[in-house]
Amino acid sequence: MFTTPLKLTSYDIHPNDSAKMSSLLKYMQEAGRDNLDQLGFTYHALRDIGMFFALTRLTLEMKKPFLYPAVAQLSTWPRPSEGLYFYRDFELDIESESIASASTQWVLMDFNSRKLLRPKAFPKDLCTVDKSNNVEITKSLRSVFNGVINPAGLRAVRLSDLDQNGHLNNAIYADIATDLCDAFDYHSFYVNKIQISFINEAYLGDCIDLEMGVDEKKSQVFVCGSRNDAVCFECLLGFEKL
Repeated sequence: MFTTPLKLTSYDIHPNDSAKMSSLLKYMQEAGRDNLDQLGFTYHALRDIGMFFALTRLTLEMKKPFLYPAVAQLSTWPRPSEGLYFYRDFELDIESESIASASTQWVLMDFNSRKLLRPKAFPKDLCTVDKSNNVEITKSLRSVFNGVINPAGLRAVRLSDLDQNGHLNNAIYADIATDLCDAFDYHSFYVNKIQISFINEAYLGDCIDLEMGVDEKKSQVFVCGSRNDAVCFECLLGFEKL
């Protein structure tokens, strides 16, 4: 298990002092990378043998809002793989109290062909921990959303959206989805749950066709995006009053 302190900055928070989902996802991403570095599997070492990890699904549940200027401890560990998938869990604690839990699902890919690789292709043992935080990962977010979905405009993929893998970074999808949530008063609400399915990569110059809907109880927002008639991502956001 890898643990690191997490201190929010002024650009990690909304006007109501609650943490942005995109910022939490970025910190999770870095903690996972640091854990792999610690085990000797640096990003560049993997690239040298032509492979990288790509995030396919995630669920992040907030038990309470993470408010500035609190300082938390972020812990992460890899779980045993199942089929094609690798799993990594996260816990966020403040003064030994859990305020958030997350579970993520990953695949190993060939960097050049973008084809999936089986876990046995990974060169060494990942030192997995047989422990789950019991956060559920939903396969089809559209199927569990109860509401009308409407067109929501276009979003171009910009240079600043890209990461080392040359595609739209996973955390940016959270920003894209959150930017469509103007039905909620950002001074009074915070995101208490985010689920994202990453289905197809998006690259510089792509234009993502967005759709969104608010559920009948006005507690959830569903956002999805497509490019060239292929779905890129689905996202389901849950909201709660501060």
